[in-house]
Amino acid sequence: MSTAERWRRQLEAWALPAHLLAAVDDSPYRWTKHVWKGKGQRGLDADSGTPTTAIVQGLAGEAGSVLDIGAGTGRSSFPLVLGGHPVTMVEPNPTMHSALRELVNDQTVAIVEGRWPDVANQIETHQVVMSAHVVYDVADVVPFLKAMEDKAAAGVVIEMTPDHPWAHLRELYLEFHQLERPTGPTTEDLVSVVGELGRELELERWSRRSDMVYESTDEIVEITARRLALPSSRWPELAARLAPRIVGGPGDYQLGPLEREITTLWWRTADSL
Repeated sequence: MSTAERWRRQLEAWALPAHLLAAVDDSPYRWTKHVWKGKGQRGLDADSGTPTTAIVQGLAGEAGSVLDIGAGTGRSSFPLVLGGHPVTMVEPNPTMHSALRELVNDQTVAIVEGRWPDVANQIETHQVVMSAHVVYDVADVVPFLKAMEDKAAAGVVIEMTPDHPWAHLRELYLEFHQLERPTGPTTEDLVSVVGELGRELELERWSRRSDMVYESTDEIVEITARRLALPSSRWPELAARLAPRIVGGPGDYQLGPLEREITTLWWRTADSL
C-alpha cells in the first residue's frame, strides 16, 4: 500500500457512523461565528506572526506573493499581509468566504471562493503556496499537494497539528458512544507521502497557546457536542465532563489543554532550485 493510500484510509476511518449522524439535527463540522471570526481578527494583530509566517517570508522574499489554500478567516495569512506580501486566499466555505470579505480592506489581498484544486486554473503562480490546518480534510492528498507545487515558484508550506484535530476527543467518543477512533493519520504520515513524491522536506516543530476562544461555556459544550454527534438530552452530562477543563471568562473562554503542538513542513519547488 502506498503512503498516500494509507493516508486516505486513515482519514476515511474518521467518518462518523450513520446511526450517530441520524440521531442529531446539526452538522458535526459546523463552527459558530464567534469562533471563526475571532480567529481571523486575531490574525490582524501586529504580533500575530508564527514560525510558519517566518518560513513563508523566507521563501517568498521581500514582498513576494503568497497563495493560502483553505484560508478560513485569514488567521495564518493576515500576518503576511501586514508584512507587505500580496496574498491570494482560497476558501471553499461560503460563510467563511463572506467573513473574509468583511475583514479584508487591503488592495493587496485577493479572495477566491472554491475548493482546491478545483479552482487552481483560476489562479496565477505565486512565490509561495501555503496551507494551514487543512490537510486533515484532504483524503486525496497527492493531487492537492501537486496542484500547490504547480502554482509555487519558490516553495510549498504546510502547517498542521501532529495528529487529527479531533484526536483530543477520542476519550469522549469512547465514553459517550463506545466508539474507538483511529490513531492516524499523523504528521509522520504526511512526511512519508511527500518523501514518496521525491521531495526534500524540511520540518519545524513548535507550540503556541490555542487560539480557539469561545464566547461562553455553553458555546464550548455546543461545539463539542456537535463534534461528538451527541443529542441535546446528553449535553448536561457533557457540560459536567468538560467543566474542569474550561478556563477564562465571558467572551474569552478556552477549553484545555491550552498549549497546542504544531508542525510546519516545507520544501522548495523546481523553479527555485
